[in-house]
Amino acid sequence: MVTPLPPNRASRHHTIPAGAAATRQQLLVFVAIVALATLLSSCAQSGYFGMSKDLYLADGSTILLNQPVSVPRNAVAAPIRGGSIASRFRYEGHCRLELRTLSSEARIIEPDEFRLLRTNWRTDYYGALPARSVRASLFDLHGSSRYSYTTYMYLQSQAQPDVYRLRCQHLQLLDDHPRFLTVDQIQTIVGEIMTITRMMESR
Repeated sequence: MVTPLPPNRASRHHTIPAGAAATRQQLLVFVAIVALATLLSSCAQSGYFGMSKDLYLADGSTILLNQPVSVPRNAVAAPIRGGSIASRFRYEGHCRLELRTLSSEARIIEPDEFRLLRTNWRTDYYGALPARSVRASLFDLHGSSRYSYTTYMYLQSQAQPDVYRLRCQHLQLLDDHPRFLTVDQIQTIVGEIMTITRMMESR
């Protein structure tokens, strides 16, 4: 004699709601994108893939400050605003000339020629603009993921040893294959305030 299973125990199959499955898939896509961005950031900093010529400025190149710039009190950087590189998929680029020390007094960085010691690159994920769903925040134009691409140029001056580096960055949307600023774009941002001169180097 076969004893039937009690009701509700004959089958233990569970169906995942369609909405939950979709949300899980979207979250997996989100995690994959963030992981890829982190990997690319690390590779860019280490030079694993190598930097293309339009991004790379050889050590020993010079950056000329053509006019005095002011560092506000209780700050370590002077904003450098020259030209614009903004577009549909790219937020405005910004550069600032940074000092090593903090002071309660305003300071002036005088015109000078700075030698480039090295360059580093960094990527940061800034999330998405408000959207109604994960999918919208990842893929829709009005909720696209934003990435900050920053170039650090470490400088040296015998006359002004407190000058630390030139930092340039911009936000880009994931929709437009985001990348670091090129040297030409950085020159556009700093405009006539600074002049970048490449040192030729065999690569």
